[in-house]
Amino acid sequence: MKRVLNISLSVLGIVAVIAISVVIIASKPLPEGQEGEKAEALTDKMLSEVNLPAWESIRYLRWKFRGERSYVWDRWYNLAEICYADKRVLINLNTLEGKVWDGGNQIEGADKREELQRAWEYWCNDSFWLNPFIKVRDEGVTRAFVELDNGNDGLLITFSQGGVTPGDSYLFELNEQGLPLSWRMWVSILPVKGLQFEIIEWQDTDGANIAVKHQIGSYEIEIEDVVSGDHHSDLGLHRDPFTDF
Repeated sequence: MKRVLNISLSVLGIVAVIAISVVIIASKPLPEGQEGEKAEALTDKMLSEVNLPAWESIRYLRWKFRGERSYVWDRWYNLAEICYADKRVLINLNTLEGKVWDGGNQIEGADKREELQRAWEYWCNDSFWLNPFIKVRDEGVTRAFVELDNGNDGLLITFSQGGVTPGDSYLFELNEQGLPLSWRMWVSILPVKGLQFEIIEWQDTDGANIAVKHQIGSYEIEIEDVVSGDHHSDLGLHRDPFTDF
């Protein structure tokens, strides 16, 4: 029995070493960039291509993240409805206060706080995938120009605050016009650093360009059923979900 246990532990050790080696080999170092005028000009170019003014004019937005979670966002009041499994969460994104239902029954106390925190973490991830490019001038974000090996321009952004994992960095590869082609990630929740997702599909949403399909190898992350409007009925909703606040 002791011999079998020793062999099992040895195998686990070998697997762990291999896994660590794969992570090290697959990871890429965070590039150095140059902050300043060139980075800001590139930022302006990118925001023009994704049409930031059109994005800012949108009031209501509805979408699904990979078919797992659905969202309704009132951007004027910064309120979100987040639905997943049997949960429905209404959350004020400024205060992180809200209401939670489980299977149609409203819950309170510690269970409510736990679910609000979970919904907030989902929001931080899924809304970033929805449109990361419009966040490059958020408070606490630094921008740096990077000249890529293939000759394209790169915009390196680093979040020093906000969200769930401050300190994360992203490198957007842009074409000549400034439209993002792909992005690399150096984020704390992923062991492999510098993973690159290609952008393979864009959607025009009331004039705003939103990247709705991202791919790494055969793995895809898709933003589905993106709909916007000035009224909740424009989203196909019979009533405004935020009247339940």
